[in-house]
Amino acid sequence: MGDNEDVWKPLSITEIQNIFSQIPVQWWIAGGWALDIYLQKITRAHVDIDIVMLRPDHLILQRHLGRDWEMFIAYKGQLIPWNKNQLLDSHFDNFWVKKKDESTWAFQVMLLDTEEKDWIYKRDNTIRKPIEDIG
Repeated sequence: MGDNEDVWKPLSITEIQNIFSQIPVQWWIAGGWALDIYLQKITRAHVDIDIVMLRPDHLILQRHLGRDWEMFIAYKGQLIPWNKNQLLDSHFDNFWVKKKDESTWAFQVMLLDTEEKDWIYKRDNTIRKPIEDIG
């Protein structure tokens, strides 16, 4: 598993918007692309594109992408097939997505843990922020 250019052929921001606008979940662009969108300029080349979404919505996403896309859980340096309707435990918070029958990854999704209306930082659950303020 590696973030090198040979394994990633990321979708564009517009392509991500087109896919996710059809799915009834909250989602956000994250990582380097999020910074560039905020700055309104491209600051560097991007090997991948990161999406964040709320953990409770991950099966909704899987159902909507299931026909055309393959999803693999990224965990401790391994890619594990994500089985249909498999609820992801809290230690699984990251998965990679690629078109069926393609060898390159299109985007990465990271799951955000929540409690009521708050996002919870995964490395320190005392750090929280209202979900409505994270986008």
